[in-house]
Amino acid sequence: MAVVAVAASLPLLYADDMAGVVRLVLLTLAAGGALLVLMVYVRAQRLGLQAGEQSARQLALEDTLTGLGNRRAFDEALRSEIGRTRRAGSPLSLALLDLDGFKRINDLHGHVVGDQYLRRFADAVKASVRTGDRCFRWGGDELAVLFPDTAVDEAEAVCARIAAEVREANAADADPRLGVTYGVSQLAAEGDEVEIVRTADSALMAQKESKSRRGARFARAPE
Repeated sequence: MAVVAVAASLPLLYADDMAGVVRLVLLTLAAGGALLVLMVYVRAQRLGLQAGEQSARQLALEDTLTGLGNRRAFDEALRSEIGRTRRAGSPLSLALLDLDGFKRINDLHGHVVGDQYLRRFADAVKASVRTGDRCFRWGGDELAVLFPDTAVDEAEAVCARIAAEVREANAADADPRLGVTYGVSQLAAEGDEVEIVRTADSALMAQKESKSRRGARFARAPE
């Protein structure tokens, strides 16, 4: 705009119609100002749309009850972590955790109270995992935790801490059977996302079927 204004003002040096030149300069500045305002508005609109898209994507990947990532977020994260693990040559472990006694809580006290227990479960998981570990709501009363750069033994230790947190959080409750059952697996050399989930889920189901559901329970996936 400054360059245009200077160029439009040059005739002032030799023109007789000073008023006409001044009008031309003012019109040029007005047109430039309007264009600048329009460009600023368009940019603001574009940034607003980008922020809205980002917010919508975030909401689409979040479980509204627990604040954890949802199943879609888990699937995306698992694919990404497997790719990174392959490139880095590092281990990757997965834990599936089930809140024991959750159905009984819903049956006795209703779903509103059940939701409170589920949020407490999610909070205990978030408080127990390490920086870099990623938590998700797998479905119903089951949560999933991805452990990047972590072997199965280390993942098991974290799950034991999670189980202890849940026990402590529910120690004063009337129902002592509320606890955690979990299955842990590590990505095999030639494994994929289906294999690591199936192995962890099989370990979890085997543990739930073979042991009474009292307190924290542990299931280790076969090597």
